[in-house]
Amino acid sequence: MSASRIHAILSELHRLLGDYRATDFISASEYAGASPNLRDALQALARECGPQPREEGKERPSRNTAGRKRTVDQQQDAERTILNALHHSTRLRSAHSIADYAKDLGLRIAVRPKDSRDRLGRRLAQAILAQPEPRRSEIVASLARGDDQIQGWINVIKSARP
Repeated sequence: MSASRIHAILSELHRLLGDYRATDFISASEYAGASPNLRDALQALARECGPQPREEGKERPSRNTAGRKRTVDQQQDAERTILNALHHSTRLRSAHSIADYAKDLGLRIAVRPKDSRDRLGRRLAQAILAQPEPRRSEIVASLARGDDQIQGWINVIKSARP
């Protein structure tokens, strides 16, 4: 096998490890249609992703952001908040609009042709959470405010009525 094919295989595996979490690989390995060899491979990929999530109630530091440790629960809550804001936004209704929004924020997220809105939203949430604290707070606040321009037009229309 040529070196370029080996590099292509390893590159694709690293891409998969970057796109999915250990729990995703474990869930896939539990799928009834997976062969025993495929189950073993998926479980090995889950191990390669890193340590398994700890039991409920136990905290584990994940990232050192602005000098303080954030727990996994705090990060998941922050990600959930961002995903809810994306879900309720009227201007971010498609994967294309999410990609444009990320570009406007100066964030780089990988966009593939078959990416769903939810998957792209998770990548955007992770990119936002990776930002330093003042910037992250600004982005989350702007998402939480919602669609200010649309609300502004609604106010103009309401005030124009006799």
